[in-house]
Amino acid sequence: MDQYKSPTSKQEAREIELKLTLPYPDRDDAIRMLRKAAPLSRKKSVQQNLLSVYYDTPEQELRKVRIALRVRRVDSSTGPVWVQTLKTGGASGSALTLRGEWEENVQSSDLDLKALKASPWRDIDPDGTLHKALAPCFITRFERTTWQVRAMDQSLIEVALDIGQIESDGKYAPICELELELKAGTTSSLLDLAQGLATSVALVPAGLSKAQRGYALADGTLDMPQRARPPKLRADQPLVEAAQQVFRETFYQFTRNLDILLLTDNAEVVHQARVGWRRLKSALRLFKPALVQERIPDVASMQRLLDALGRMRDLDVALVETLPLIAPVYTSGDPGRQLLWSNFIQATAEAAKSQRTTVRDAIRDPSVGATLLNITRYIEGISPTDAVGTESKSHRLESWAERHLRKLKRKLELAVEVATDKDSQHRARMLAKGLRYGVESTQSVLPNRISKRWLKKAAALQGSIGLSRDLQRLHQFAAEFGADAGLVEFLRGYGSGIGR
Repeated sequence: MDQYKSPTSKQEAREIELKLTLPYPDRDDAIRMLRKAAPLSRKKSVQQNLLSVYYDTPEQELRKVRIALRVRRVDSSTGPVWVQTLKTGGASGSALTLRGEWEENVQSSDLDLKALKASPWRDIDPDGTLHKALAPCFITRFERTTWQVRAMDQSLIEVALDIGQIESDGKYAPICELELELKAGTTSSLLDLAQGLATSVALVPAGLSKAQRGYALADGTLDMPQRARPPKLRADQPLVEAAQQVFRETFYQFTRNLDILLLTDNAEVVHQARVGWRRLKSALRLFKPALVQERIPDVASMQRLLDALGRMRDLDVALVETLPLIAPVYTSGDPGRQLLWSNFIQATAEAAKSQRTTVRDAIRDPSVGATLLNITRYIEGISPTDAVGTESKSHRLESWAERHLRKLKRKLELAVEVATDKDSQHRARMLAKGLRYGVESTQSVLPNRISKRWLKKAAALQGSIGLSRDLQRLHQFAAEFGADAGLVEFLRGYGSGIGR
């Protein structure tokens, strides 16, 4: 997917595009930072107002097969122009997509069946019944600012900044995103330009298109936590292909939750962001023996964000889980203790509010976006040449996954045997999570009896060790926030008792 030339016919139309979110709280800040960015600062830009009407059936049959159909009004100096577009395919959850795209000028916002003749529509709707059921499902309104960038290798890239909103049945969602479309040249140049922008502009890879966000807004799921959606792997699938699918899905879970986190205080979003990152790291370890290691990107610059997410999660757990759990044990109807407890809860809530701001500031650090783009480049660049060793080239995924996960299970069992202090318990818990995430990611090719047994074992260990750690963190927070000495001692003793 590295070389691309402008199509010679509509039947060959393809779109290679990188979608990015600008995680700024103020849209004017996003515009100002982007205009100042070195790759664009001396280039002319063009502004257009765009309105797009997206169509689907009431059952969302186009959405189910990853097809987007829209009619867009483009305001120009000579008056409005209507363009009908059909898009197909694209790697699910990837910010870097290669899709089929067919466009034709039409007369109005109404669908024009004749304009779809040069597209695969006949294969999609051979008898015309689908077309009859199509109706508007949501719209987008935004101002687009575009720059044309010619790379050193003469690749031509269009940079489009979109600021506006999605609308569906009285519901609204903001649009503040960047699209880099490769008009001609190499995908490497497209990614190089994105990384050039990321040196000074905060960017987060976006796995959802405007159409996908529109559907999510319409059905009320746009701000819901993104949970794991392990890919359906094949038992005979090449290891590098399976690795790419797993990496892509876990990375999408992480970046999607980062995007949602900017808009909501839902504690589960923080949790799922951390789960996504740990699933990605677990997958990198699982497939490590089969892949060229020199290409895996350095993620050291992510540490500030990861630490901030970790503290945020600990505070959320304290407020939602552990504090309500042990409140009756401590207060026991005593007014004095109830006041001390209430003060501690208030201090924890204030710390959580402050920490959420810290997390969002960390997401807006350009170095985070630069690292996320490096990970995107790595995942999307995986190819058969990345396979190393005879094992990765000749063994079936089914047997390979089972064998490597069995080794991990044995490491976990040995770690549990010596888990007598905080550090060794933490190591056992991390191994339990690694086994659980590895099994979940490859469950579609593992024997059912094995995957169920291993998942149950890993989850049980993770839960029991996790409760002890959460209670220890509660004691640490109480001391940090200057809680009553008696309360601090109570929490220390309670946590130690559960830990035994």
